[in-house]
This record gives sequence, C-alpha cells and structure tokens, in this order.
Amino acid sequence: MSSNIFILSAPIQTGKTTALMEFWETGITSFDGFITPDIDESRKLIFLDTDEELPFQLEDNAKEDVLQIGRFKLCQSTFNAVKNKLKNLHNTSAQLIIIDEIGPLEMNNYGFEPELSAFIENFKVMNSSKLLIIVIRNTILNAAIEKYKLEDAAVLSLNSFIDKFLAE
Repeated sequence: MSSNIFILSAPIQTGKTTALMEFWETGITSFDGFITPDIDESRKLIFLDTDEELPFQLEDNAKEDVLQIGRFKLCQSTFNAVKNKLKNLHNTSAQLIIIDEIGPLEMNNYGFEPELSAFIENFKVMNSSKLLIIVIRNTILNAAIEKYKLEDAAVLSLNSFIDKFLAE
C-alpha cells in the first residue's frame, strides 16, 4: 500500500469537504490543491496555496461562462483554472496536496480531465515525501480506483480521516 496517497470516500453531503477545511485551517503543514465547499448556499472552489476563492456552481439564471451538467450550472473558467493548476501542481513545495473531488464528470473524461489523470500519474512516479488526499464519492470509488490506478492508496472513511488527520 502506498503510504503517500489517501482517498477520502463517503456519501455526498456527509462532511468530507468540511473535514478537509478544518484540516487545512489547522495550518500544521503547507497545503496545495483545492477544495470545493458550500459557502453562502453556493458551491465555491478554493485554491489552498493562495486562499483564492472562485465560483464553482452558478445561479440558475447565469448565461455566461456556463458549463451545463444536468440541472447544475458550473463555471467553465473555474474548471479551466483548475486544469492550469493541475498542470503545474507537481512543482509545488507544499507537503500536502488535496484534490476535492473526483466525480462523475471526471469519470466520463470531462471536468478536470485530462489534466487530473496526468497529475495523478506524475504524483505516483515522483516517489516523494509529499502526501496526496483525493476525495472520491463512495458511489464511484471502485471505478475511480481502477481508472486512476489507485489500488495502492489507503481508502479512508470520514471517521478514519478525522482520526488520522484531525484527532489531536
């Protein structure tokens, strides 16, 4: 089992991103990557190295910069910013990288793809002391492990994640 890749997996809306935010806010190490919290009833994306907050889910009446997925309107420029981040993330000096999250879009080669696949592959071959935490919703966990070849990663439930990274 790879000691530097962790998968946080639980059902949607159960506190995964909240736990990640609490961990990030401890400041116990240097962070990079991104999280996608709900802030003021709207989904945002926060780059962890700069605290930059971008819109992720748009209002129903949004007309510009929209990526329509089912009933959701997502911000295309935010996806582009994440893709640019992923292209250079292997150069980070941070000790811990968080990817929140792999979802159905990525499983269907949209969303953060193909940059996400390339980043994960590069991270696996870097053989560094950095840690990577990837959020994967439980309904696609096995398929995502297979797609991204994460068989050696440690899969953590929300409680296991809290025990490992927040219980101190």
